[in-house]
Amino acid sequence: MPNIYCSIITILIYNKTMNPKKTLARLGAIQLIYDLDFNNKLTDTAQELDSNEDYLENKIAYLVQFQEAGKIQKNYAKLLVNGVVTYLETIDNKIIPNLGQGWDIDKIGLTTRAILRCGTFELISQKELSANIIISEYIKLAQELIDEEKLSFVNAILDKISKEVK
Repeated sequence: MPNIYCSIITILIYNKTMNPKKTLARLGAIQLIYDLDFNNKLTDTAQELDSNEDYLENKIAYLVQFQEAGKIQKNYAKLLVNGVVTYLETIDNKIIPNLGQGWDIDKIGLTTRAILRCGTFELISQKELSANIIISEYIKLAQELIDEEKLSFVNAILDKISKEVK
């Protein structure tokens, strides 16, 4: 995603949400997962990512322009990214059965895949948050990031997963 595109999306989302810090953390996580997947680094371990202490911090600063003003929960974004990286196989094993016959996770676009992976990790790991809130947040983000026709697909997958894990 080009930087200008990310900045515009960040502003749009920031103005639409009730909890902008957590929403921007989710956006940062989606963008980082997209970046890692695009660069074939998604299978790196969370420890490898942490070994370069500034990697996530720099990526968040680059991708989410409000970082300097403290308007993003960097630790939450890092939790999401590290969680997706660490539990990638588990997450994909939750997504794949819900894709439908003949679908493979690699056939899904990078952005949609990043949204599904982050949303799935949050549904699995953040039991104290309502599944409806988590899904709603990812649908709001998806509205700004993917085609309208893919929104119902993302919503359906996350809804099915939420019923399995909550």
